[in-house]
Amino acid sequence: AIKTRTSAREMPPWHIDRTIGIQDFKTNPSLSDQEIATIAKWVDAGAPRGNAADMPPLRQFAGDSEWQFKPDLVIKYPPYKVLASGPDLYGNLYADIPIDSDRYIKAIQTRASDAQSRKVVHHALSYAVDTPDVDTNADDSTGVDGGQFLVEDASGKNAEVYPDDSGVFLQQGKKAMVSYHLHSIGEEVNAGIELGIQLYPKGYTPKHIRWSKQLAQPTADLDIPAGSVARVDGYVMMHKAARIISFQPHMHIRGKRQCLELIYPTSGANMKSEIVSCANFNYNWHLNYSYADDAAPIVPAGT
Repeated sequence: AIKTRTSAREMPPWHIDRTIGIQDFKTNPSLSDQEIATIAKWVDAGAPRGNAADMPPLRQFAGDSEWQFKPDLVIKYPPYKVLASGPDLYGNLYADIPIDSDRYIKAIQTRASDAQSRKVVHHALSYAVDTPDVDTNADDSTGVDGGQFLVEDASGKNAEVYPDDSGVFLQQGKKAMVSYHLHSIGEEVNAGIELGIQLYPKGYTPKHIRWSKQLAQPTADLDIPAGSVARVDGYVMMHKAARIISFQPHMHIRGKRQCLELIYPTSGANMKSEIVSCANFNYNWHLNYSYADDAAPIVPAGT
């Protein structure tokens, strides 16, 4: 199983196409061809054990419920009861953001509060919103128009740690709203969702302001004939020049692959475009692929 998974590059989970686009990322856990060959050779030899005296200490891994950085704020949304069976659930929950002045976010992470919650939370999108005209301790099916998008979480998502001297503005007096998608697993679960935030010091304004956006939503319904693969495209105009610092595909169970293509502001015979990233998709790993600082694409306005 180890040989099969590593040779197919399914483990460690890292689904970027190695033949297309940018290949220089931060925290890339994938194995080199030589490392994969070494594992395969060891498996084929019967997985022999080396000299026990040379064995290094057993590596210690963080638990599923641990934060990937030290948060300054932990926002806990009200728990939501997911019944043992029923349709998928969509709605919004609210919580206070305990800050007494405007601040900038340095790192952010959503997590399910326990092992049972992780089983039922498909995705959780957090926003900073004006106080809605609803009971903020209760569920709300409609949500609040507008608001500032903070972070998306889905199965297997890693934390978002922003590049040095860059951050997301967090305004005092807003509520946190999480737009959830939950599904039943055959037993009742009291699902909890938490948002961890690391902040810059009070009064500090980073040099670069970051925006996290859901870009290029599909322009048409996706119709997949039986036994085949179908494709759908979405487009968005970048009205300002920008540096793209990360790419995170998001699909559902049947998603196979997603690409990020830049179509530059040229026309006619001079039209230029390039695919900067393609990733195969595994529902269990909604990974965030952060480009290395010197590899992050810079795009002109109008792209």
